[in-house]
Amino acid sequence: MKKLLTLLTLGVLCGCTPQEAPSSLSLSPVGYDSLAGWGQEDFASLMPLLREECHRLAQLPPETLLGGSDAITYGRHAADWSNACTALATATDARTYLETWFQPYETGTEAFYTGYFEPQIPASLTRGGEYQTPVYGRPHDLVRAKATNGQMVSGRWVNGQFAPYYDRAAIDGGALEGQGLEIAWLKNPIDLSFLQIQGSAADPARWRTGARKL
Repeated sequence: MKKLLTLLTLGVLCGCTPQEAPSSLSLSPVGYDSLAGWGQEDFASLMPLLREECHRLAQLPPETLLGGSDAITYGRHAADWSNACTALATATDARTYLETWFQPYETGTEAFYTGYFEPQIPASLTRGGEYQTPVYGRPHDLVRAKATNGQMVSGRWVNGQFAPYYDRAAIDGGALEGQGLEIAWLKNPIDLSFLQIQGSAADPARWRTGARKL
C-alpha cells in the first residue's frame, strides 16, 4: 500500500477551499526523523509565510472551518491556531518552533494530493530602471452583467452599450495606461505571464518585511 508523509501546516490549511476529507482517511502521527531531508530544510524561510497566515487567521471568526480530516481533532478551526500564532510572534529558532507546534502524519491509505506553486518575482512599487512592466489592479470600468441568455459576462459600458472588455493585446498595448491602476512594476513581460498563469506571486524582498503577496 502506498504511503505518503504529510506535515499539516497553516499554509496547507488556509491555502485551500475548506472541504471535508474522506472519513476513511487513515492518519498516524510520526516523528520528524521519519521525514527524509528534514534536517536540510530552509526553516527560516517558512516563518514569514506562517506570520502571513496567522495574520489572515486573526481576521476570521474563531469558529471558521479550515478543512482537513476529522481523523485529526485539532487545527480544523481558526481558533485552534491561536496559541501557535501567539508563540510565533516571539519565536527565535524556526526549526524548534515548527517541531514544537506542528505534527507530521503518515497516511496508511491511498490519497489524492494537489499542489500549488507560487513563484517569487522581484517587483517595485514605483516605475524605474529595469522595472517597466506594470501589474494592474482591477479596472474601475470592468463590470459583470447578465447576457440575454442568462449567463454572466464581463465587459464595460461604452456610450450606453455593453461591450467586451479590452483583450490581452490591447492591455499590453497600453489600453489601461493613465488610470492609476498600477500596483507594482516587474522586470519583464515573462514574469508577468507567470504571475497571471499562477494567479498570485510573492516578492521575495517584501516577504522579509512581512508585506503581502501580489
